[in-house]
Amino acid sequence: MARIRYLKPDFFKDEDIAALPFWIRILYTGLWVMADKEGRLEDRPRRIKAEIFPYDRVDVAKGLDILSRQKNNSSRPFILRYCVDGERYVQILKWHDHQRPHHTESPSRIPLFNGELTVKQPLSNGYPTPTSSELVVNVNGDGDGEGNGECHTDKPSTIETIEKKARERGVDWEDEIKRMDIWLAKHPHRKKTDRFIMNWMMRADVVVAGKPRRRIVS
Repeated sequence: MARIRYLKPDFFKDEDIAALPFWIRILYTGLWVMADKEGRLEDRPRRIKAEIFPYDRVDVAKGLDILSRQKNNSSRPFILRYCVDGERYVQILKWHDHQRPHHTESPSRIPLFNGELTVKQPLSNGYPTPTSSELVVNVNGDGDGEGNGECHTDKPSTIETIEKKARERGVDWEDEIKRMDIWLAKHPHRKKTDRFIMNWMMRADVVVAGKPRRRIVS
């Protein structure tokens, strides 16, 4: 079944979208069409260009770099570029806030982001977020981003560091852990590892976007 994606009127009024060059806006929406049910796709600039810009001369690798940078008005980028077992992938952020994939679409075969990013500078909120082309290094400069590059990753921050940053941001750590436990109880195949907790706190609205949470009453 063909993939059907939504483009809301608010897209054209978004200030962060408006700050992008026209061709990168097309690239961004083109990624939606290529992405699977969970908003993930392989980070292969040559293939992406062939699918989205078959008649144009554009540097898709550069466009992906720009989309992976922090927005002007938000603490998150448009996409995450990440590595799992040496393979490169893209995750479109806030995917299910804007897209409602058809229930007959095949499940994603691409692994979840697991915290393996090369991060040199944390953002103002203290949480590590990918910047530019730091996620993929040793790529030759022919403009297609493929080359013979390898994914080089640093170890994610320890759970103690994540807890410290969360508390500094005013996050109710115990309340978030309680929410996590409720979610994990409904998804017994997932494990409560340090990495999972780190990713949970990074994605939590109260951490990433400063939105208030309604406290869970015991």
